[in-house]
Formats: sequence, C-alpha cells, structure tokens
Amino acid sequence: AMAAGEYEVAVTAFEQARQTQLRLNREFSRSRFLSSPRVEQLEVKRQTASSVPRLDGIRAEMSAIDRLLRRREVGLAAEKITLVVSRLEDLFQQLPKSGALDDSLRLKLSYLAAQIDRLGGIQDLVYDGLRPLPGVAERQLLRTEFPQDLYLQIMRVNPSRNAGRAFPVDSVNWHEAMGACERLSWILARPVRLPTIDEFRVAVGDPSKVDLLANDATVSQPMASQAANEWGFSELLGNLAEWLSTPAQEDPTLASVGGGSFRDDEASLRRVPIQPLERSERSHSLGFRVVVEFDDE
Repeated sequence: AMAAGEYEVAVTAFEQARQTQLRLNREFSRSRFLSSPRVEQLEVKRQTASSVPRLDGIRAEMSAIDRLLRRREVGLAAEKITLVVSRLEDLFQQLPKSGALDDSLRLKLSYLAAQIDRLGGIQDLVYDGLRPLPGVAERQLLRTEFPQDLYLQIMRVNPSRNAGRAFPVDSVNWHEAMGACERLSWILARPVRLPTIDEFRVAVGDPSKVDLLANDATVSQPMASQAANEWGFSELLGNLAEWLSTPAQEDPTLASVGGGSFRDDEASLRRVPIQPLERSERSHSLGFRVVVEFDDE
C-alpha cells in the first residue's frame, strides 16, 4: 500500500498490526514473539503513512511560495507562508513519531514566517546591490561587501567590531557567512552562495586598474569608499578580506579568503591575494559578499 501510494490503506493496516501485537503481548506472556519495540515501530510506520500525503501537499505549497518569492510577489507569498507554517506545525504536533517529518522544511518555513514583514525590504536591498559577473549575466555578485544592516536583518545579530550602517559586516567566520547565504536563498528563492576563486578574480578584472583605499587604516572603511571598477564592483581589493567557496576535495577545515584587507600594502593587493584560513577564523578584517544565481531565466 505504501509503495502504491495508498496511504489510508497503509494507515489501517499498520494500526491493525499494532493492535495485534499489543494483544499478543497481553495474552501470550511467554511467547518468543513478545515485543514492545515492535509496537513502537508499527506506530512510527502508521504515523509516517498518515503524514506522507499531508507533507506532499505542504511541499507543493512551498514550491508555490518559492515561485512567488522569485517573482518578488512578496504579499501573496506572505499569505501562503502564514497558512502553510500553521499546517506544518499541526502535523508535527499530531504525528510527532512520523519518519517522514522534514526538520529542514520546518526550519525554512519558520524562518520565513518570522521574517514576513522584512521579506520585501531584504529583497530590495539585495537586488539593488547586485551586478552581473563579466560574461556571465545569470550570476550576479554584490557590488560591495555584505552590508551590516542586511546581515542584521537576515541573521538577527551583528558581530561587527567596526559597527555602523555604512560599513560592511566584519568578524564573521566562514560558517556564519554560509548561514547568511542559506537564509538569503530562502528569502530570494534562488541559489545564493559565496563566490568561487575564479569568479572573484573575474570580478576584480585588471588589478592594476582597481582603485585602492589608503592602506594606513586600522579598521574597515564605509562601503563604496573605493571607486567602482568597470564592472561596478567596489572594495574587492583591500578593506575586508572576503570568504570564498572552497572545492570539496580540499581540507574541510579550511576555506579560501580573497582580496586582502586594510592590513595589506598596495603591492600585495595588486597581486589579488588568495589564501587559506581556518573556517572558524573570526577577525575585524574579514567579511564576505555573495553570488545570486539566475539560471532559471
């Protein structure tokens, strides 16, 4: 019945089997077929069978929400989010032993529900700040390092040591930057990630033509203090070093950092420095920016 998608039949069969096992346990106390764990296993299977069609419906609604968010129809998306998150929470409460419950879906929906009043503003901030990567229009990169205001709205904290609305977020480690990418991908309903080394180098272009900030600073400078390059990107060299994505085959404890920071001299910055760092590293000279993918258009 489960394999055929006949979930109501499966629910009934699992419950009958559970009741039979309970009877066996009561009436045949010396039987080798006595089993309390089997009673629990059958209840898990019953709840799983009961939850599958409801979860399928919720996932279909989640796909509709994603389509609305991609089209920036935030008001309609918000209405659906409110309804669907309530349905999912009811499912978790009514069938808590189901093996089909999806904690990742619950986390995503709960997050979107908590951000309903900010969805439109966050989308506007991101889309206004994106510029196409040279020669790859379907991949767009933030023109500045990630703003503190945007990070605060997405993550609900601001770890920056050099705090201020005009400044990029600093003092984030690689894991936190990846967490911001994940949450932003939920809000945009598009893939959001850290740039690759190649993408970073392409965005820099000719390093000899990049405007550099004065290298006598001891903290990061406001965003867009540096004149944008020909592609519209600022502070790719200097200001904050930026976390990049790292191929899976490399050391899983390390990640690449590109562009150097206010700590580096001009000669070093012109070489477009890329170096490995511990993913847990946190420094007031470290930040990031993100790539948003538009491959569906």
